[in-house]
Amino acid sequence: MGISENNVVSQLDLLVNEKLEKLPSLERKKILGQVFTPDILAGFMASIIKKELQPAHTILDPCIGPNSFFSHFEDPGFNPSLLGIEVDKTLITPAIEAFFKAPDRQLVIDSFLSYPLSNKFDFVIQNPPYVRQELLVKGINTKEIAAESIGAEIADQIPSQSNLYVYFLIKAILHLKDNGLMVAVIYDSWLYNSFGKALKSLLTSLGSVNNIYHFKKDAFPDAEVGATIIEFRKKRTNEPVNYYVRDSIQNMGSLKDFMNLHPVSIPQSDFATFNFNDSSSILFDNDLFALLGHISKQPIQRGISSIANVHFLHETKRFKEAIPVIKDITKLLTYGSNTHTAYLLALKDTASAATMQYLEQVKTQILETADDKLKGVKDKIRKGGNWFKINLKAPGNFIFNYYLRNNIDFIFNEDQLHASDNFYILSIPEEPLVHLAILNSSFTRISVLRKSRSQGGGLRKIQLYEFTEVPVMKIDALSKSAVAKLGKLGADLKGQNRYNGDDKEIISNIDKLLLAEYNRIADHNVTLEDLQAELKRYIN
Repeated sequence: MGISENNVVSQLDLLVNEKLEKLPSLERKKILGQVFTPDILAGFMASIIKKELQPAHTILDPCIGPNSFFSHFEDPGFNPSLLGIEVDKTLITPAIEAFFKAPDRQLVIDSFLSYPLSNKFDFVIQNPPYVRQELLVKGINTKEIAAESIGAEIADQIPSQSNLYVYFLIKAILHLKDNGLMVAVIYDSWLYNSFGKALKSLLTSLGSVNNIYHFKKDAFPDAEVGATIIEFRKKRTNEPVNYYVRDSIQNMGSLKDFMNLHPVSIPQSDFATFNFNDSSSILFDNDLFALLGHISKQPIQRGISSIANVHFLHETKRFKEAIPVIKDITKLLTYGSNTHTAYLLALKDTASAATMQYLEQVKTQILETADDKLKGVKDKIRKGGNWFKINLKAPGNFIFNYYLRNNIDFIFNEDQLHASDNFYILSIPEEPLVHLAILNSSFTRISVLRKSRSQGGGLRKIQLYEFTEVPVMKIDALSKSAVAKLGKLGADLKGQNRYNGDDKEIISNIDKLLLAEYNRIADHNVTLEDLQAELKRYIN
């Protein structure tokens, strides 16, 4: 049908007139929020619409840019009516002009925000402009114009810090016919930030989100951000939101490939408050997994607390009552440890004369110190009695340091040495080398990290009650051949250095083996790249 220009003075003054056209390309892109869609994403989005497309259907692209989307609807057999809108006249090349001269195609040179809501479409496909709220100050991209375009009732529900793309999404939905479909690609920040919750609530009030396809990185050229493709239906349903995650668009595959996967299923009623930071491509509620607290044959507990570390923990055995303990995780170089890192003066009710003489000196020093951390010890001393008594706890054959950085490692404590209170103690006598492999797999590391909490500065911590609820693969759910191979890998891992990178190949082989078992048993299709991408959410 050709090209039409809407001469709305209040808007095109600043957008399609000579002032805008004379701006440098980068500055113009910043004002207009232009980040164009890679062809691989555009083709994928078009394939979603093509599942339902009929010749008489109408499709709207509110900001065509370089015509990324409509170029995928020239296939024989697809003859929909196409209407594209573009505010930046400089993007309209002779090829785009020729494209829209074909029958049932129309290009409008104007702002989408001024396009009449009375025009309805069967489909909308779009990559809306990404203009931050602090740039919404003049011209077409003022917040006032954006709000007016969707009406005050809806605009009042959008937080002030929202980006321009939120208004584009909502206005596009208002252009849909009942049961119409919108497919849109936007940055993934809306999954996590505060204004994203309001957007989710608006989407569910106006219809239903059917599917979300999340690509963690490499989604847009020159922008180190992830992208989400939203498939929205203008019809309210109780069908859950299917959430698919991929590390990169480079391994995204076809729409058919996605349909063969098992996504995270989110009830529509939970969508607005769903924690996407906690989502996982792994189905941890599958019968393949058991809670760590159920796998340990004795209750998981913290290690031994000394009365006061400086006085009761020593590098050498200074007293006959001292026992070897594991205290410093950084001194455990390998995954299997039979070496203590300190000696603990572990006293019960009595002590030798030499030790009692030392305790008298310690008692005086503690009472004289101003350290508030020793208040409890001071109170015990003042009450009299055996203030120095330490309750030893049963050791276990696995220990785990609950402060986490890049090393989320379970240590095989083969000789069952006592460990200090900065470790959790587990007892897993069945197939310990197999469990060593499973516990140090990416599956378990992801499971631990999902339960942990950030302490700032890259440090994380997992509480004891959270640690007992960590899902871990069960040995009895795995094939006999897999268990045998895991035993050998665990034996290899036991002597590996945890810090020099030599363990990576073994852990990768453990992951590949467990992935094969997981995908077979859970009827899923998780990849090694998926595991690595999930780990990167929490650690470098």
